[in-house]
Amino acid sequence: MDLSKILQENRIVIDVQSISKREVIAELVNTAIASGIEMDMDDTVNSFMERETLGSTGIGLGVAIPHIRIESIDHCLVVFGKSNGGVEYAAIDNKPVHLFFMIFGPLHEERQENYLKLMAAISKALRQSDVRDSLVAMDSSNQVLEFFANRAD
Repeated sequence: MDLSKILQENRIVIDVQSISKREVIAELVNTAIASGIEMDMDDTVNSFMERETLGSTGIGLGVAIPHIRIESIDHCLVVFGKSNGGVEYAAIDNKPVHLFFMIFGPLHEERQENYLKLMAAISKALRQSDVRDSLVAMDSSNQVLEFFANRAD
């Protein structure tokens, strides 16, 4: 799956300011709303936090992939965030998270396959230390977009 076709410049936060899990989720949801995705801020943040009670989406190695499915969209959307200082996120390795790929999937069952493929593609890419290191070093949304465009299969 080509992440460069899913990411958009107005859905990239290159310097996340939040320092807690709830705050970073709210900051990234706010970015999604500002980019034109229609949703209720409080309900969406609460949905992400409810998902976190099932198990942390902090997958380790400085990465979190918070994800939910919502009714107001008909295709997968991603908000990317990078925290220079790291966020205490209760990741599985108990280390701070620097890279966030927030996924919004459609609620419709027939579109679930793309949602699962997107999560798998992001997870696979971020298992590679060169990908993580490159993303952490970037200081503009254009760099992030170009990075994934150059990695497209």
